[in-house]
Amino acid sequence: MGPVARLRRLQRQLTLKVQFQQHRTHACLLLPLFVIIILCFLWPMASTAPAYKPLYFLSLGDYGTGSLEQRAVGNQMADAAERHDAQFVVTVGDNFYPRGIKGLDDPQIKNNFEDIYADKSLQIPWYVALGDHDHRGSVAALIAYSNVSNRWQLPGPYYVKTIPLTGIHTLDLIITDSIGLEGVLVNESETRRFEKDYNMTVAGAEAGQRQLEWLTEVLANSKADWRIVVGHRPLQSVADRSRFPVEDRLHDLLSPLFVKYGVHVYMHGHDHVGQHLVDKGVVYVGNGVGGFGTHPAHTTNNTVWFRNDYMGFIVHKVTPSQMEFKYKNHKGVTVHKIILKQDYSEM
Repeated sequence: MGPVARLRRLQRQLTLKVQFQQHRTHACLLLPLFVIIILCFLWPMASTAPAYKPLYFLSLGDYGTGSLEQRAVGNQMADAAERHDAQFVVTVGDNFYPRGIKGLDDPQIKNNFEDIYADKSLQIPWYVALGDHDHRGSVAALIAYSNVSNRWQLPGPYYVKTIPLTGIHTLDLIITDSIGLEGVLVNESETRRFEKDYNMTVAGAEAGQRQLEWLTEVLANSKADWRIVVGHRPLQSVADRSRFPVEDRLHDLLSPLFVKYGVHVYMHGHDHVGQHLVDKGVVYVGNGVGGFGTHPAHTTNNTVWFRNDYMGFIVHKVTPSQMEFKYKNHKGVTVHKIILKQDYSEM
């Protein structure tokens, strides 16, 4: 091989070496960029917890008056229901003052319910609990109204609704009839508030015993992630008002059941105060400020918060791991908030 041929061969070798070095350099430069792109794609999936679509619902109580205050609360409820896509409304009793309704033709149905909560956002199921003022009228008519209304849900004085959450998770909404339950607690020598107005078929001792057995069975068999019991009477309260002995004994009857079967929340009205108490792990949510007026109040040992200077309702947000309750006034302002986690801790 001559000198010229050797020189050309050497040039080709140098050229190939340079090209190889360039390709290797480019590969080294591109590899980190490729890794960064992959990490950017995978990181959100690795770092984000499973997304649960929350369930929203509203609750109110002691509201059926036709007052300007009730209408103001109703307007804010409509706004909240639309904003959060609320799925239903829960009432904690005293749906019609002062003596319930007489029949399906009672004008209160239109004047104090249908016309006030007429917004499209509130044309959703209303899961209704009975109060003592409702028992002064026809409970049968209130139940029958479920058959002609597209939203009023009262299949009986007490019932349970299992509400689906995300995936396999559920919420048990256990609606009780406080006046009926009191029937099993009354001594013969005692009187009850509005006793002469009550129909003992639904408010007497036998009715109370049947409901107590039903409630015990429902709680014992509940497999839900969350258990909320709804009733009208408070089991403990900050309100300063006269009470009949049977009302106080309701606490001794129900509180041990709630602790035994892991009830998370008891929602009630009757006392016209917004209140939040905690006892033995059970959260007591008082919400009797839907439109009637307020009662005097004072703090107790189990009191977390209370106010008796507003009319309002509650916005509830539920996921499998957390519940959030926002107490709203008649202007839509949040006056108190509860956050309850599945480990029973509160924030």
